[in-house]
Amino acid sequence: MSFTLNRDLTLEVVAVETFASLDGQGLPTYNTSADINARAVRKNELVTLGDGSQINTVLSVWVPPDAAVLPVEQDRLTFESIKFIVVQLKNVKGRDAVLVHRRLRCRREAPV
Repeated sequence: MSFTLNRDLTLEVVAVETFASLDGQGLPTYNTSADINARAVRKNELVTLGDGSQINTVLSVWVPPDAAVLPVEQDRLTFESIKFIVVQLKNVKGRDAVLVHRRLRCRREAPV
């Protein structure tokens, strides 16, 4: 399934916490949050990961290349007071091979 990104979609504030490590109990820890402006759409989508497994994602985010932080897999995002984990990313480049935006697919963070 593809989704056409509407360029008029409003930029939203998304908080990004980069993955730091796993603690002694095996739970993830994150660095301090930084706010970025990105386009975000809440939608359910079944995504196939690199290892062949499938996961249901509920948030797609398009981050501009000049954002203060470019999130990667395992980072935690907060959007509309809900926490999400990045499970897939794609760097989208223009015809000149320059980064246009980074598309993120995210699942809801499981309660601890």
